[in-house]
Amino acid sequence: MEFAQSYFIDLVKGWFGIGMAVVGVVGFVEWIRGKPFGFFSRRRKVIVLVGCLLAAQFSVASALQDRLKQAEQQVEGLKEQQYQPGVDPVLDLAIGEPFGDHTLITVRNSGVVPIINFAANLRCFFLRERNDLSPVLFFEGFPSIGNKNSWWTVAILDSGTTHTKSAREALVRCLHNAEVESGARLTIVELLVSIDLVYERRADKSRYMLSGLARLTKDQDGGPFLWPLPMTDFHRRLLKTVTPPSYRTTSAESLPR
Repeated sequence: MEFAQSYFIDLVKGWFGIGMAVVGVVGFVEWIRGKPFGFFSRRRKVIVLVGCLLAAQFSVASALQDRLKQAEQQVEGLKEQQYQPGVDPVLDLAIGEPFGDHTLITVRNSGVVPIINFAANLRCFFLRERNDLSPVLFFEGFPSIGNKNSWWTVAILDSGTTHTKSAREALVRCLHNAEVESGARLTIVELLVSIDLVYERRADKSRYMLSGLARLTKDQDGGPFLWPLPMTDFHRRLLKTVTPPSYRTTSAESLPR
């Protein structure tokens, strides 16, 4: 808005300058006609008039160029604000779709700060009793240098961008392992899945972490179904304390066909 007002003012000034130049040239020509050196040819008078008009036009163009430079500097200033270390990134996590794929994981950069080196890993907890803080843990991907062993990676999440990935295959393996463990030696009362995110702010590569939790059940066709859960104190303690994996999820080749 401020730029538009300044632009309008400069435009008015420029055209006012052109008008004054025209008036001045016309007056000059009339003055010449009544003076001894009114012998100037019509061609010379036209040249003087055109020169004055070009000078006024150049003045307007210079003013507009200055305003454009100011606008570019304002844009660059806004870009620099995006990279200020004091601005934290805002990453939203959604588990499942209400009327779609209930195993879909969605992340969106809702802030103004670009995010880099995004990685997501899954943990599947087999609870043998309510509030079990020593459950059996299976996992898909794990934190590593350069995110080489992560379940899902994205190099850059610019502001406003959204990325999705289906966790169906990993959850099928989790359900399969739960059935194997339950039939062998465990009584499992609940399956919980944690989606663990880690990402960095591009300005200074500060590291951030975020986790979401869901209950894992089966849908009417026997497939995996994620039911998002609110984070309780028990869940926070569970995610904080049960981190070393006790098992690694089986590969797809080992699943029954």
